[in-house]
Amino acid sequence: MLKSTCSWLSVALCALGLGANAARAGVVNGTLTADVYIKQENPNNSYGIHPVALAGLLPAKSGAHLPIRTLIKFDVGILPDGVSIVSATLRLNSEGIYDESTEEDRELVVSRLSSDFNEGNNTSAGVTWATQPGVVGAQAGPFVVGVEAGEWLELDVTQQVADSTAAGDQFVGLRVAAADENEDLFKVFTFFTKEAANPSLAPQLVIEYSDSASPATLASHLLFVDHLGGTSRVIRGGVTSTEPLVSIQVTNNATGQSAGATADDLGAFSVPITANVGDTILVVATDGSGNQSGTQSIVVPTVTTPSIFTPTNGASLTSTEVMVVGFASSPSNSGIMVNGKRALFNPATNIYVLPNLLLATGANDIEVSGVSQDGHFGTLQITVNSNGAEPVVSVMPKAQSGTTPFDAEFEYKFAPTANPVSIAVDFDNDGTDDFVTTTLDGMLSNTYSSDGVFVVRLTMTDDQGATAEALTAVEVFSPATVTVVVSNLWSELNTRLMAGDVSNALRLLTPAAQRKYQPVFNTLLGSFPTIVATYSAPQEHIAGGSYAEIGITRSVDGQDRVFLIGFVKGEDGVWHIATL
Repeated sequence: MLKSTCSWLSVALCALGLGANAARAGVVNGTLTADVYIKQENPNNSYGIHPVALAGLLPAKSGAHLPIRTLIKFDVGILPDGVSIVSATLRLNSEGIYDESTEEDRELVVSRLSSDFNEGNNTSAGVTWATQPGVVGAQAGPFVVGVEAGEWLELDVTQQVADSTAAGDQFVGLRVAAADENEDLFKVFTFFTKEAANPSLAPQLVIEYSDSASPATLASHLLFVDHLGGTSRVIRGGVTSTEPLVSIQVTNNATGQSAGATADDLGAFSVPITANVGDTILVVATDGSGNQSGTQSIVVPTVTTPSIFTPTNGASLTSTEVMVVGFASSPSNSGIMVNGKRALFNPATNIYVLPNLLLATGANDIEVSGVSQDGHFGTLQITVNSNGAEPVVSVMPKAQSGTTPFDAEFEYKFAPTANPVSIAVDFDNDGTDDFVTTTLDGMLSNTYSSDGVFVVRLTMTDDQGATAEALTAVEVFSPATVTVVVSNLWSELNTRLMAGDVSNALRLLTPAAQRKYQPVFNTLLGSFPTIVATYSAPQEHIAGGSYAEIGITRSVDGQDRVFLIGFVKGEDGVWHIATL
């Protein structure tokens, strides 16, 4: 198993003599030194060497639901003396979320510990519920926990870390707990610890610092171009500012046309403008105090509008459910969205499928748009009509996609008026039924061993010999396919950084990663050709449906060390770099 010894960027800084103690602004990762969970039900026990930790409320032998907390400690001695904390993010990789009611919000709070603690282990002395430190200062949260297993939960602990460093502490101690520990409800969030099989999933503390946090900061980032048809475009993006009322000025450098807007409370903005493919768009942000950002630019990309094979525009449908199928000649690392839902996409054929799209009675707009790692690349809209009839039979996968070999499960159901006697299922839509049964228990399964998007056709026969069909689809990919996509993404990042194109390099990162790494990219600007030349070709480490890692090797002090690069797949189907 590959093991990461420190971050790619920290090594790059050191290679150029720009370590954290030489720079007065940058991003560092605190060193995790302890993570232990403690339970009120067992107040004298310490749980310091488990691969997962827990926070929330667990059922106790008494029948009540008692709190369970996790204490985490980071060494932040790498921070230069006298700097101010700009932001601090506690990152926890989800092992799972468990509770008695999926309708209830799962909320956590994070508090700063008032004193140090000893992790210990399960057999020797360590911190327990009875001996746990108190908490001081402001409480972070509550944070609603909504991540899936394998995803990172990011918690803003800027105030807690700032208070700790202001007090001169080398170690930051944090307590993660349920927001309401008096609830009588099973509700717990579990996450991986440093004892997990994959240590890269252990808790992380990412700190951005500068010489002073008092001046207003203003930086526009993450620009996208939406195509509305013809030369009509919308420039979308975000801005980070410590001042309110940020105004955005967008200018087409080719024509001189300008337009403006005001960013919303979250910093997002959307500005319509007329532009041709290849025009350069300039964006400048100004806050309420007159601070102005640098000029950001984006070139209007070539537009390739997706097509829709079925249903056709104006079609009258006899069901409230339809499968949308079409073609999209898309850039690599792209996704197709249909009415805000990610379609299944086969890059080998450029065919996309959105199964089981629900329709209302009457007219329904169906909008298909392409999304690439650099923005939207085309939108098409049609209108269809539904008579509102309930499908006689319907089928839907329990999981829409998976890696090979993918053991897919499907649920099917009949309309109350149907009188089914048998079903036949063609799992790959090749015209041959793969399964026929008269045992109608509502469940089906099939194993897919190759890549692709597979349409599933279920045919029901009723007691009069009449038939009705239902369609759905699943997306299957191999780890090797995922590795190729993320490796190409990593290569593109290096290409843009070596060219000095920080703005477009940042588009390849998640929004959170952009905020963390932009200062470091700017610090290293001009040095990336030297840095990149010291790294090996990427090696596959983890390649899953929504998270992947590759490892790169570099010789440090005569020893080969492996550094892990983390990638996440967004809800739009596009991969971005999450950790370096």
